[in-house]
Amino acid sequence: MKDVDIHLKDEWLEALNSIEEIEIRSTDEGKSEERVAHIVFRMRNPEHDDLACKIAEVLDSDPDLYAMCGPGREGRIRVVVAGKVQYGKPGWEEWWQSVSEKIRDAVNQVLKKASLELALRRAYLITVPVEKYNPREIRTKVLQDDWRIVCGWYANKKRGLKLKKSYEEILGYAVKIVRELAKRGIKFHPDSMKPYARELFEKVRKQLEKEGVTVPIEVKASLERESIEEIGRKAREPSPFAPIHHYGEVLGEEIQIEDVLKHYEKPMLLQKDYVCLVGGLANWGSTKGDIDLRIAEEDPKRLHIVKFRLGRALPPELAHRAQFHDKTFETFTSYVPLYDLALIPATERRLVRMQGTTRIKALRDEQARREALASFKEDKVEPLRFVIPLKGYRAYYRFAELVPEVVETWFKPEQFKQGVAVQKKYDGVHCLFMKKGDKIIFRTEDGEDVTDRIPTIVEWAKKHLPYAVTLDCEVELWLEGRHRPREEIAGYLHAKGKPDDHGVVLNVFDCIYFYDESIEHHELPGTVGDLHKKPYEVRLRYLKLIDWPQSTDEVPKTPGFNLTPTFIARTPQELIKYVKQLSKEVASEGAVVKSLDMIYELDGLTENMLKFKKMAELHAIVVDIQETKTKGVYTLFVGVRIPPNWKVPEKEVREVDGKKYMYIGKTFNVKGYKKPGTIVSISFHTLNHYVNRKTGEEWIRIYEPKFLGVREKQTVPDDAEEAIAIAKKLELYEKKVRLALFPMDDKLHPAVMQNHYRGKSVHMDFRIKVNNYLVGMTIAHEKPGRIKEDVKTLAQAKEIERHWEEYFKMTNKPQTYFVGRRKLWITWKKPEPVAWLNVEGVVEPGQVGATKREYGVFSIVDKPKVMFGAQKAAFREFFIYGKKFNGRWVARLLPNPWREEIPRAEFVWLFWKPENQTPYVLSQRAVQKKWIPPKGVSCLPPEIREKIPEEFKYWLKENKSERLALRDELVKQIRQGKIKLENISVVELADEPPKIERPIKAKGVLQHHWWEAEVKPVRVGPSEEHWDLRIDWNPNKPLMHFILTDDPTTTDVVAATFKWCPEREWMKKGEKIEYLPPGTPGNPTRATPAYIEIIDKFDVTIYESSDVFVKMDFHGKKLKGHWVAIRTDPRINIWELRREEAAPQVKKK
Repeated sequence: MKDVDIHLKDEWLEALNSIEEIEIRSTDEGKSEERVAHIVFRMRNPEHDDLACKIAEVLDSDPDLYAMCGPGREGRIRVVVAGKVQYGKPGWEEWWQSVSEKIRDAVNQVLKKASLELALRRAYLITVPVEKYNPREIRTKVLQDDWRIVCGWYANKKRGLKLKKSYEEILGYAVKIVRELAKRGIKFHPDSMKPYARELFEKVRKQLEKEGVTVPIEVKASLERESIEEIGRKAREPSPFAPIHHYGEVLGEEIQIEDVLKHYEKPMLLQKDYVCLVGGLANWGSTKGDIDLRIAEEDPKRLHIVKFRLGRALPPELAHRAQFHDKTFETFTSYVPLYDLALIPATERRLVRMQGTTRIKALRDEQARREALASFKEDKVEPLRFVIPLKGYRAYYRFAELVPEVVETWFKPEQFKQGVAVQKKYDGVHCLFMKKGDKIIFRTEDGEDVTDRIPTIVEWAKKHLPYAVTLDCEVELWLEGRHRPREEIAGYLHAKGKPDDHGVVLNVFDCIYFYDESIEHHELPGTVGDLHKKPYEVRLRYLKLIDWPQSTDEVPKTPGFNLTPTFIARTPQELIKYVKQLSKEVASEGAVVKSLDMIYELDGLTENMLKFKKMAELHAIVVDIQETKTKGVYTLFVGVRIPPNWKVPEKEVREVDGKKYMYIGKTFNVKGYKKPGTIVSISFHTLNHYVNRKTGEEWIRIYEPKFLGVREKQTVPDDAEEAIAIAKKLELYEKKVRLALFPMDDKLHPAVMQNHYRGKSVHMDFRIKVNNYLVGMTIAHEKPGRIKEDVKTLAQAKEIERHWEEYFKMTNKPQTYFVGRRKLWITWKKPEPVAWLNVEGVVEPGQVGATKREYGVFSIVDKPKVMFGAQKAAFREFFIYGKKFNGRWVARLLPNPWREEIPRAEFVWLFWKPENQTPYVLSQRAVQKKWIPPKGVSCLPPEIREKIPEEFKYWLKENKSERLALRDELVKQIRQGKIKLENISVVELADEPPKIERPIKAKGVLQHHWWEAEVKPVRVGPSEEHWDLRIDWNPNKPLMHFILTDDPTTTDVVAATFKWCPEREWMKKGEKIEYLPPGTPGNPTRATPAYIEIIDKFDVTIYESSDVFVKMDFHGKKLKGHWVAIRTDPRINIWELRREEAAPQVKKK
């Protein structure tokens, strides 16, 4: 083990290996004066071998380095870089710390100069006609450059780019160049060529073979004959082939992909003497008969291929005499080994990404799914037929990561003039707009048809867009000149009721179908039709043929279309400039970078599109660390210093080494243990600054924290004020001030209504989320004496709630409908943890939520959204959007009408839904009392606020008297009938999975659930079907229930929705095919029979669960493996259930 470099740090070796243009062949840490520290490397691309000696010259000019170049064992030029340093001597560590950067600089310097020389040569060569091009007069080095240039021309031509040279001319140059280089004995390396270059090379080689010219080729792994002495010498050196390790029992320690790939970089010898020359030639040295060749192969298909290759290797006058023998031919006499059988490392090692129908199968809308699948399989775009909107694989948060990726992918020398497209990244909903004649279909990226939500835009499109067109766009909502969050436009598009698209804008950035006989423009025919295989540069030009009403990155005019402005970056510097510029635009999330030769992949994914998201970076301290399910991978909990005079809530404070820090968030998974107290770089998307005016407390939280690296030399993290300054500079700062218990902020807040049973009594807990807490009220709504026995289970509670009117006073009917005009007595709750938002189930006696002897049962009745209207000392207004309760509700402080029951209370709060649904701010009483909300707040629900004419938007006025005057005039106009307001609409909300942070064990069942029509359809199979995945995760709570579009035992990705299943007996339904009569649970139809059958039963391990993500293992006979459920949009109940790679199986010794 004395030769192992045990003292070299990993980061030094990683820095060397990160120099992408070279391959490190060996290192020595420096073990003695005779064996000093050194590094041996060669160029990664064999075509750059001629530059290796120039790099050595640059390195040798450094006073601390000695460098030289020369051929290695494989004939490739290698560079040796050494220093007069050895381990344990002064300067050793400094030498190793700096050498990688010196090598990188030398490589870049030489390659940059070579690139410039190549660019000048390219400019000259394009002017020389092929018939006048004479390679015999050109130096070999320049001739090799000409070959690279011609390969670049061919590649650009194949990508559809315009070029003065035709294919015939390019082939003419290539034939001349390769013929001359072959005469000079220059070897080619087709295994290192890019696809288009290799394609051109093979065409040239075939043509030259017809002329009798053999092109010399060299593969990376050449197996040469050697003398006995040479073989003996090399036998004592490390083998050029992969070693054969002995593997014992698997220990199960986690491995990374890099740990495996590095062991498969050398060729592997499978069989010696695979092809041998036998017979007369081998025994006597000459023959007048056959050329006998023995091939040690049994597979007839492979034997045929080898015979073909060996036969074609001989010239025509010899080929007909070749006689082949298979493995059954025994050799008892002399023979000559010709070829061994070996595995050669792949020349293009890369990650081949999963493609195909993954995103298509996740579409919930059946019609959209069928259309997208047909488009993909036919590789064709047709009018009005849906295709899944295209998106990129990757997103970047730092210029240091984005720019090198783009330069490496697109900014090759031959493409500098072409450049790449840079566009603003919108904060909206990705959609597809399709038109043919007067027929228009508008679908979101999940396939839902929302055409009826944009009536004004549809009418404009009928008059102004081409006859048939398919447009890719991002839909935004702008109200009163301000951009609204993505959830608002998503909610509007999926909502029901009367549409109002006055604030909607469709930002168009791609066109994949175009047909209009009336449009012609030079080389762009109006009848082109399908554009998806055309380069993006061409599709952009078709977009410009349309007369758009606007093209702006600023505040758009609504409703209507907006052509996305596109900037072309032709240098890395321009790329940075445009990305920064667009990231600063109003409502921008960053920028999108696209290759101009990108085609529109119909599987919905492309590697030729990158996103840049605005992120800030701060230096935080690790305050805690938690290992994930994967060994060696951790979640970091990070914090910052507490500024002087800041009062921070105790629950936000963490202590490390006796010092207190403010907790600000936890990172995504990080490889490797990071000790608490370590200073780390963290990027983040948003910083929320919370201020409680009542208590004087404040704290911060960061959104999407991502670990970037360790700050080894730093000992003190940033403080909260420094973090705020960083966020403000990039417009990633939001201040959350707790002005009141129920803030008037014109926002919708998540809420929950829970019936809380204790024994035979029940009340309702109405909790509303404000910042990081829940506020709300307790509602006394039971009809006394109706519950006859103690409620101990959730099933009992649900059964009672099925007969609501019998047991409860509170209904959704306005006050007028109540007998005796009874209102509900309420008491206000103190702030509570957000965890209560999802509480449902049974609490044992003696615990929180129960009494000493009675069970506590929490049953969720509704999960509405709530907007706070007018908030006064004795009056509070709420706008509720739920499934069971909705509309305007008010709470008022009144004299106590129950003095006998509650003698000590002079006043009580009463809660009810009034008959008059007009918001208080528009009431005559508010006018008389001269009450008006603060600037920027309307106290109007969104469906009313958006209908107020621009000239009456009082909340935009700075001065209170102006706001009052404008509001009063608005009320007058409403009373006179000049402005009409409609009733509040109801927003349907979806169930969400439970919050689970630690692994738990559960039981699961997968059931096939289908309907069959009374008259059998012509096609075979059920008329409607889905698969039910039910999980019994808590004996006291409803079943988790995913409704799947496909059978997960036959595919790796399925679309799903989530809902709670309160009846536990569904876990047993379908042991055999079970009939579900119409009108019964599981079959809400009137006349169609339904059936259910269990496909599999299994144990489940749930590792974590939230409203947007569930991770679990299934241990069934059919359904098994590691799965994740990901909500495609936090505001929509559409999930993607996907199988992932399972963790390695561990065996104990």
